[in-house]
Amino acid sequence: MYMWLVLSTFLAILAGYSLPTRSDLSDQKDVPMAAAQVHRMIINHKTSLEYVKSRKWPYFCGGVDVSSGVTIEICENSDRIGYEADVITSEMVEDFKHESFVYDEENYVSRIFCLNEDDTEAEDCLHVEGNDKKRFLVTYGDLHEKWISANDLTSSGGSGRLVVMPREDLLKGLGENFAHDTLAGYVREDDEGVHIINSWGTKVFTLLPWMWEYILSSDKCNEKFNGSCIIYMSAI
Repeated sequence: MYMWLVLSTFLAILAGYSLPTRSDLSDQKDVPMAAAQVHRMIINHKTSLEYVKSRKWPYFCGGVDVSSGVTIEICENSDRIGYEADVITSEMVEDFKHESFVYDEENYVSRIFCLNEDDTEAEDCLHVEGNDKKRFLVTYGDLHEKWISANDLTSSGGSGRLVVMPREDLLKGLGENFAHDTLAGYVREDDEGVHIINSWGTKVFTLLPWMWEYILSSDKCNEKFNGSCIIYMSAI
């Protein structure tokens, strides 16, 4: 009986060496690492949202910061915004940083955009009579080349950049963190415009040309490869 046990164990060891490994094991191992890339973007975005919240009613009114506990009973709608359309810097979010997380300015940008009702760029973010502004917080950053699929490299058309796809493990990382209707995914330019494509391959938002000019000029989105930039967008 003992001999059969030893023999079966030996045969099992041989089978372990000879059988092929699962082809998806490396991808499964990399999904948590890919998700960590997505988390860095989320940390920047959520931290920036805390700054935005502090500069809105009821924490802000007409130039007065009421976060100290002072209550203002009346605040005109046009005076309820205390932020401007611009990049949110590390200094601006100093009071909202979590000690366990890093606000990553090196790889990600968080920018506030303010739009008129006709989708043109607004001079400021305040509502005025007959023109209620639309406002967005957009966080974006380029992927390292290890997170894009070299197998999908194609000519870039007129953009001067090769068109790529985020790797499958990165797409899984996006899918694990965002619902299908969230304005988050990767940026893809084509003849019809510049789109946010989610992890399911669906266009969830088309960036306005003037918004895209700001994003592209930062050199933090599709700098080398069209499709290498991941993005997270919230209405504020």
